[in-house]
Amino acid sequence: MPHALSDKASVQILVQQCLAHGLREIVISPGSRNAPLILSFNAIPEITCFTIVDERSAAFFAMGMAQQLNRPVALLCTSGTAALNYAPAIAEAYYQEIPLLVLTADRPAEWIGQADGQTIPQANLYENFIRYQANLPVAAQDPDDQWYAHRIISEAFIKTQDPVCGPVHINIPLREPLYDKSASKSFAHHSITQLKPQSVLTEKQLDVLAGQWNACHSVMIICGVCQPNKQLNESINQLSANTNTVVLSETTSNIKGAGFVECIDRQLAAIDHHHASHYAPELLISFGGQIVSKRIKQFLRTYPPKAHWHISMNDEVVDTFQHLSLAVKMKPVDFFSQIASAITNGESEYKKCWKKLTFQSRKMHDQYVNGVEWSDLKALSFVFRNIPASTQLQLANSTPVRYAQLFQDDIKGNTFANRGTSGIDG
Repeated sequence: MPHALSDKASVQILVQQCLAHGLREIVISPGSRNAPLILSFNAIPEITCFTIVDERSAAFFAMGMAQQLNRPVALLCTSGTAALNYAPAIAEAYYQEIPLLVLTADRPAEWIGQADGQTIPQANLYENFIRYQANLPVAAQDPDDQWYAHRIISEAFIKTQDPVCGPVHINIPLREPLYDKSASKSFAHHSITQLKPQSVLTEKQLDVLAGQWNACHSVMIICGVCQPNKQLNESINQLSANTNTVVLSETTSNIKGAGFVECIDRQLAAIDHHHASHYAPELLISFGGQIVSKRIKQFLRTYPPKAHWHISMNDEVVDTFQHLSLAVKMKPVDFFSQIASAITNGESEYKKCWKKLTFQSRKMHDQYVNGVEWSDLKALSFVFRNIPASTQLQLANSTPVRYAQLFQDDIKGNTFANRGTSGIDG
């Protein structure tokens, strides 16, 4: 890499490591303290630099890129309160499991608390909303400092995607002068990668879980926020073919199938409350991130399943419906791909019951929308019907994403929204 980079060893190591780990996009908010990093990243043709002056907007822009590209995207800002403006998007990325590499330039430690400009304590700045954080050495002239810098940068990249995706933070203290350049140097240590074998259920575990599933008259799979995944989609469709199994999805699930129960609130609104318990499952299986529908959360808390399995690699115990019985620490794509072949199609009216409800609710919906006067509802019914299937749709909170759930069966493309913390942001 014979480019003229900043003469600071820590910056050269960082840029070289980012390139080695496959970083291809960085969103930069320019400043003075991050000048060495700006000069260096712009010298690398393999990495595309986007300039957005406002840090808050820049962070959401980077998050949206990472969300759609499904790979780490970097953020870079100057020191001081500039870094605080990243916080809303970082929190969103943390809960929505989106990989971000957050790079913040900083003053050296001896100037913290000394009334120097653009200087605040930046170590552990995003402590509650970050998967990994580290400080680079200021000079990195000693071989041990260089080894340490290589190691923590590699670890940061690993943590953007393991055990689940999410944001990581590298803080970079820099001394003046800030604008000097030199030819890129070759450092002794290389990047560290990680091999993570695919997780599988043992034969005994598979027999027990499949046996419980097959014994149930009613099984409900509910999909939260997910990245598009062809293999996962195929497995869920295979399971949906069983008469005892219904799949409830939302636009942000990016799980699509002809027999799925979409527009969840629309279906629940059509249920006669005297027969509501008929639609409740014996076994509930959930995966993915947040669920938009408040109605389904309340329904499943009111009519609880006998068993609830949640499939996730996240180390949090997620009990959204207050009746969790089993946390399965696997990637949903691995779990459903494995168990799909072990599920048998027994006799049940459960799927037929939901299918009839879907037909009734769609008829009522069409009658209302066709007769309603011109309004935002009428306009969005036209918009959602006419969005091309190849479109990557980004939905804003909070009304637009709820309208999308109402017209979900008209939306053909992939859909994304800020449904990690559900803040009115970005």
